[in-house]
Amino acid sequence: MAEARAMDGLSATITNEAVMLHTDGYGVHFHLNISIPRPQLLGVLLKKRLKAIRSTLFNVFYPLGLMVMVTLTTALITIVQFADADSMWRNGSIANLAWDIAQLFPWLAVPLMLRVGIVTMFVGIVLSLILALAQRFLLQLLLSWHGWMYTPAKQVSRTTQIWGALVKLLGGQYTPKWILERPLLYSFARVLPILPLPPLESTVSKYLKSVQPLLTDDEFAARTQQANDFLEQEGPQLQRYLYFKWLTSTNYITDWWERYVYLRGRTSLQINSNYYIMDCEPAPPTPLPEARGACVLRMFLQYMHDVEAQSIEPMMIRGVVPLCMEQHRRMFFTTRIPGREMDTLRHHEMTQQRHIVVVCKGNYYRLDCYHGHIISRKTLLTARQLEAQLATIRADAARHAGTADTAAGRIAAMTSENRTRWAEVREGHLLRGTNKRTLAIVESAMLVLVLDDDEPATVYDAPHKLLCGTGANRWFDKSITFVVFNNGRCGINAEHSWADALVMAHLWEHSVLSASTLDVTGYNKATGHCVGDVGSLQPQWESLKWDVPAGGELEQAINAAYLNAVNAGNDLDLTVCTFKSFGKGLIKKMKVSPDSLVQMAFQLAYYRDQNKKFGLTYEASMVRLFRHGRTETIRSLSNASTKFVLAMESSTATAQEKFDLLRAAVEGHVIEAKNAMTGKGIDRHLFGLYVVANGKGIESNFLRDAISQPWMLSTSQQPQKQTNLWDPERNEADMKRLCPGGGFGPVADNGYGVSYMIVDTYISLHVSSKLAATNTDSKRFRDEICKALEELRDLHQSLQPAQ
Repeated sequence: MAEARAMDGLSATITNEAVMLHTDGYGVHFHLNISIPRPQLLGVLLKKRLKAIRSTLFNVFYPLGLMVMVTLTTALITIVQFADADSMWRNGSIANLAWDIAQLFPWLAVPLMLRVGIVTMFVGIVLSLILALAQRFLLQLLLSWHGWMYTPAKQVSRTTQIWGALVKLLGGQYTPKWILERPLLYSFARVLPILPLPPLESTVSKYLKSVQPLLTDDEFAARTQQANDFLEQEGPQLQRYLYFKWLTSTNYITDWWERYVYLRGRTSLQINSNYYIMDCEPAPPTPLPEARGACVLRMFLQYMHDVEAQSIEPMMIRGVVPLCMEQHRRMFFTTRIPGREMDTLRHHEMTQQRHIVVVCKGNYYRLDCYHGHIISRKTLLTARQLEAQLATIRADAARHAGTADTAAGRIAAMTSENRTRWAEVREGHLLRGTNKRTLAIVESAMLVLVLDDDEPATVYDAPHKLLCGTGANRWFDKSITFVVFNNGRCGINAEHSWADALVMAHLWEHSVLSASTLDVTGYNKATGHCVGDVGSLQPQWESLKWDVPAGGELEQAINAAYLNAVNAGNDLDLTVCTFKSFGKGLIKKMKVSPDSLVQMAFQLAYYRDQNKKFGLTYEASMVRLFRHGRTETIRSLSNASTKFVLAMESSTATAQEKFDLLRAAVEGHVIEAKNAMTGKGIDRHLFGLYVVANGKGIESNFLRDAISQPWMLSTSQQPQKQTNLWDPERNEADMKRLCPGGGFGPVADNGYGVSYMIVDTYISLHVSSKLAATNTDSKRFRDEICKALEELRDLHQSLQPAQ
């Protein structure tokens, strides 16, 4: 009976925050804990819940409007109450149907007239909902037409004008504000069309054209035969599976893209995935890091509350076409959790957390950003109070500065490690005891703020530091790591899986670049401190501890990860510059697309840099015209671009011939960019087919070869301006506050990563590569790009008539 005796002594406990189930030899014990908030806190929570319900109802009926629904319902109740018994309002087919349905419910002793009023109210709500759905359906049909994008902005056709007027009408832009409030952040989410699934033959044909410049005639013939076999054999079957996915989802590719491209990736995030955003070019408004960090953090907090209240206006193209804003939902309180095979994104609601985590000299701190127990805009600490909190944190960190040289102080290096290795260490050493609590605080924080001891002399010295840090002071898993340097400069290191860089740039523009930043948060010119009083506020932070036994497995894992992170950072060849010879203004005078011309300069520069070789080129394009859209690829290398490059290198081609080929290449690129934005791209479709093939165990040599081709040149244009809070093209003060943008590491180990921003008078360039690659040199490629841009300008000027 030894087994029975052992079972008798066995005790098991199952718990969560509210319920505890305990079993032992005496039976099963069940405990239920119910927490009743304080009356004041309960009132705040109820108010937030009511606001959330109102926002949901507003978005459900948008663009019809709640006021229209209330007015329609009230009018219907009034008419029915005073109508004759034999009228259509009381005795028509709709009225009888509604009454018959109402009789299915128990009314008890409700008076007849009150019953009539209640039934009429529900009929009014249903009719309003039907009208809203019909209006939304018509608006979605209109937004599914993208012919407007293929006509020049200055040559708008009558069809496009009528289309635009109808979109504005159905979108509520002509409706008076007292009838329809301005749209909320997510109001257009249900209006946007679904990303279309391209025809299989079209995608394969475009793919073949895109790779032709990279292949010999024999190789291209073999690839063409491979494509034809795909179209005749496994292709149609895979397309049918993908079509079923398209029918049953709001976006047939976004969830797979996040899961398989980002979360299943096993390589380090440090350079391979994360990206950085830089500070403004002028000297920082204050040299005090705590003051600068507090001011920007205060703006982040306000922006976070605006996202929760959905008070940020949705972005519109040409003031007519809305973009999907869904990516804003996971901006704050989000962490990428490592897994052995696949990572997960863990998002916490704002009502559940109230803190950020501050990292300084290897020490970790939990900082509460609110007064009292209530999380609201009114209880936010002021910028001056946040500065005081950060100052006391820095003082405490200075007393424990030696922590930075210990494994505990370098624990963030684990987030730069191989994802499977990081998951193993996390599961083995950080999910119990002190480490479990500290890790939970870090992962549930709104963001991580790093008070960095480094002092980049200029804004151009910061990018490498922002992307890599010391190898131990960036929490790469966090959606936002806000870095404040010791001289007041700042920037962001962002995790990529939860959203694309344009979303982070929107936050940065709101918080750092716009004129409103100076109105809301300012600095004392004499002292450099934030304006305002600290008051009697006590420290609202606590020091966090990591338990890292000396000589143990955790210490060894951290030290190894730190060494890997340092080596990876040392191998990154990153340069940032401003090309000042000209910008968007001059390119427009050439009557070509600024982005397309810069892309052709990249092609010419790459051909020269790589000893007369072309490379497969990736340019990111947003697909936010569709619900839950993220990105698509513009394949900038084409037959037209190669003809242009070869002509530029030819000693016999005339200037006019070169410029004509440039214009043809630019026009082809413009079409490809518009195709990508409107759901007619190549690569997301091929990726979806590849996922289906893997899932169904179907071998496809064509898809394997198409997906495995390396992107030797990965590029991304950054927007200069996304909000109406400032105007850098017309306001000199705003122009001085313009940020050079941000950048990322190379996609291929022997390739380049190029991020760029085209401003009216200059072009910002971020060029990255790896020092270990023998064929790349970021500064050399940067110089080739600048040289190519100047040659294109000179080519245009040589064809202009003499003045």
